[in-house]
Amino acid sequence: MANILIIDDERIILQQLSKLVASFGHTPTHTTYPNYLFQILESKSIHLILMDVYMPGIDGVNLLKQLKAHPTHNAIPVIMSTGDTDDKLLLECFEAGAMDFINKPFNEVVLRARIQSALNTQEFIAQLKESREKAEEATKLKDKFVSLMAHDLKAPFTSILGFLSVMQEDQEPSLHEKHKKMLDRVIDNGKGLIKMVDKLLTISMLQTGKIVPQKKFLDVFQTSASVIGNLSYLAREKEIELINEVPRATRIFADFDLMGEVVSNLVSNSIKFCHKGDHIRIFVPTGSTATIAVEDTGIGISEKLLPIIFKHEEVTTKKGTAGEKGTGLGLPLCNDIMEAHEGTLRVESVEGKGSTFYAQLPERKPLVAIIDDDDFSRLWLKENMLQIGSDVVEALDGEEGINLLGDTTPDLILLDLSLPVMTGFEVLERIRENPLTKLVPVIIITSSTDIQDRERVLQMGANDFATKPLHVVDFIPRVKRFVI
Repeated sequence: MANILIIDDERIILQQLSKLVASFGHTPTHTTYPNYLFQILESKSIHLILMDVYMPGIDGVNLLKQLKAHPTHNAIPVIMSTGDTDDKLLLECFEAGAMDFINKPFNEVVLRARIQSALNTQEFIAQLKESREKAEEATKLKDKFVSLMAHDLKAPFTSILGFLSVMQEDQEPSLHEKHKKMLDRVIDNGKGLIKMVDKLLTISMLQTGKIVPQKKFLDVFQTSASVIGNLSYLAREKEIELINEVPRATRIFADFDLMGEVVSNLVSNSIKFCHKGDHIRIFVPTGSTATIAVEDTGIGISEKLLPIIFKHEEVTTKKGTAGEKGTGLGLPLCNDIMEAHEGTLRVESVEGKGSTFYAQLPERKPLVAIIDDDDFSRLWLKENMLQIGSDVVEALDGEEGINLLGDTTPDLILLDLSLPVMTGFEVLERIRENPLTKLVPVIIITSSTDIQDRERVLQMGANDFATKPLHVVDFIPRVKRFVI
């Protein structure tokens, strides 16, 4: 049995509908005053509303729009009623949020069916919502449990490894050679467990939102070179060649540590599945400057594993070509990191010939804000920023600059100290007070050679200082520290 509210300015219609609703086994509440709608909803629980389209004071469509905009009562289903057969009116009602529509004069069978259908649909929606909330709560509890377990496991594992390492290095008395080998294996396995725990912690924190990518512009060449340097010893052991084909100063917008984790995982995974004489190259595919690709000539991936290789719930790990063991967490972690960056991770592979992984990020140009009242200086800065591939926004005085930064958050601010209306010092202070711009790099530009001015702006939070007249050879490298 449901509580059904009937709104109609004709009392005869109200009485007719109330009798029909009661005969269907429901409890009717009615009013001829549409403006009382929200007072009624606040005073009692309503499961369904039957509302006339044409009423004095406010028409039903506008009242329906108000209802659907209400934060508390917007989920109540509404069936609109009218004697008008205009299709445009019907469409207008559905666009406003009506669940159904019934024509006057009412057909008892049709009305009963429409009411029951609306109530059944609403009940189904409520059940779906409850199921989703329970599933989300269960996922949160699972993630919290995994995080706590991983955190609690790491400390004793680290302690155990520490004692084992001391035992391994202790020469008095020296361990038997057989025991040394056993100890080496225990330590290696322990290190593997700690890596697995670290990955579990990172996955959990990504999924629960505790890790949010801190994005900035990075040089992919430097990232790749760093990964190759860190993993070169593994490649040398298996006589595998690591090649960095990323062009210098290739720019991406990403979290430095997380993207380093992705590239490192992909390269180490390739090393694991390569033989002596194979090679691995990191490159940027033609026409996609925001994609990092890792290609190897290893054993490849079977077709049945390709659709599930990034899923946490699937077991895809296998031993490497030299018997290396894996956790099965590396690729799913990489996929989570890419999703956190609003990017994608995909793979192409042929068994026996090798694999190529593509970590693709959204394309993004740096945005540089220039706040300078000198026309020549502003034009020079703009031309040089465009030349290095940045977009530019401009302001001619301090107040205009503050208004500009209120509407947009740039990746770098070039700020002249000598400005009309509001000085550069005042603008810099406002920049660092604003939560949206407090971390945005600022390069101060001035013709002043006063050391005190320089020390003052650096203490206020400026990141660098350039003196006019500006020179490309000196200035552009300063800019590239922040936007590559």
